[in-house]
Amino acid sequence: VFFGDGVPADATFEVSVSADPVGDYFMPVTITELSANTDQLVGVVTNDNEGAVSGPIGVDAICLDVATTAILSTPSDFADQDELAAGATGSFSIDMFGDSCPRGLISASGYSS
Repeated sequence: VFFGDGVPADATFEVSVSADPVGDYFMPVTITELSANTDQLVGVVTNDNEGAVSGPIGVDAICLDVATTAILSTPSDFADQDELAAGATGSFSIDMFGDSCPRGLISASGYSS
């Protein structure tokens, strides 16, 4: 959803979400720890799936301005590991190149092995 120059202060949203079952090609990986500073987003991912997830395991973020909810940046990188067995954890770091990320969303996914 693109909001242009921002969202009016008195705006409200009603969101309805539905999903299909997870397929067998792209596999979600859970972000279980996250630390943010002006240099990096650093964290841990966990494979909560029943099978292994292979890479590259992408980690993608959307950084939002606190006051206006405008998108500040969309940094991304890959987990340090190329494969995570079921239940395994891995690490990631995303360089921010001086951009701030005061609020945002982050996700990770790989491929079924």
